[in-house]
Amino acid sequence: MESLFDDGEFYVCPICKGTGVVFDDEIDGSRTCSCQAGGEVAVEDEGIDAPGLWGQARAAHDAAVKRVDEAADPFWKDDALEAIRQVCLTTVDFIVDDVWATGLRSTREDRALGPQMTRARVHGYCVKTDRVRPSVRSHLSGKPVWMSLIFRQADGETQAID
Repeated sequence: MESLFDDGEFYVCPICKGTGVVFDDEIDGSRTCSCQAGGEVAVEDEGIDAPGLWGQARAAHDAAVKRVDEAADPFWKDDALEAIRQVCLTTVDFIVDDVWATGLRSTREDRALGPQMTRARVHGYCVKTDRVRPSVRSHLSGKPVWMSLIFRQADGETQAID
């Protein structure tokens, strides 16, 4: 992993070739990588355009999401969208664990639920918040909290959520 510091330079660990996390040591001002015990990191000579770096990362992410979505069973995708809709109708805010808890069957690549969450957002079912909640399906890692836009109260009336 390359890191951009306040001085505008990128640093790459010569040992892990950038897979670790580079950080500044506030005490002595050195830059170290998480892959090594206090080893110094090297200044990247060529310099990297930060927007280009983030753009490349975003493009790689988007391509991976597209591949997962395209490989998913179309019937499963419809089932997933319906499960999300049902959760949105009954829950004010939720994480993907709540969608799986509806009984949605697992697929060969469960990350295919991510693109279906995006479909649900486009359909107006929910929006992603800036909060996270631990997921029991992925070793308590934080998953985005989604807020329903179609939540229905017990009496069947749609509750507008602001």
